[in-house]
Amino acid sequence: TMTMTGFQDFIDRFTRGYATSKCYAVDAAMGNQNLDPRGYARSVINSANGRNPGYLDAPMLWFVHHHVTDAEGWAKTMDNLATKISKCENPSDVKGVEFEEGYGCPFSLMLGEKDVVCLWSAPEGTTREKFLEAVGRFTNGATLDIPYEINDEYSWNVANLAEDNYSIDVLKWAKSTKRMNMKTIAGVGAVAYQNINITTQ
Repeated sequence: TMTMTGFQDFIDRFTRGYATSKCYAVDAAMGNQNLDPRGYARSVINSANGRNPGYLDAPMLWFVHHHVTDAEGWAKTMDNLATKISKCENPSDVKGVEFEEGYGCPFSLMLGEKDVVCLWSAPEGTTREKFLEAVGRFTNGATLDIPYEINDEYSWNVANLAEDNYSIDVLKWAKSTKRMNMKTIAGVGAVAYQNINITTQ
């Protein structure tokens, strides 16, 4: 089994000093049913041949790192959200309960007790400021939110993400007494990493 230190070393070798990377162990994931190594490789090949369809469910895609700064507030927000979602009969009802109009989410990773990373969908033309306002209303100010706009045409495997799959997982989570939906990717222990660009001389 690869340790976190071993994985960090692997990523550092992979990026060859062109980026500073911070690795996280993934405790739980939502929306990853269609993600596997084969699909990723297919996406890479399609991109190389100019056939990457990008994200299919919405016009814009954002990545956001939620760092929990108010644990009590975050827990209360998630409990309230789970209570509302648990009343849904079908996954198709979840999006309208969880997000305000125009926004959604196809994928989330829980990284310990203080960090969550998500892909959010947004209306066409959403600015960073407008996006942060929407995220702030969702988290009720319990997190420090760091957003990145995604160019989905140059992103691999995003076409295999679907907000319907995410809603299925969220509904299971909301109706579960444990409220945890542990998953791995194709049976492999899931680990996430985030690249942070640095200036090279």
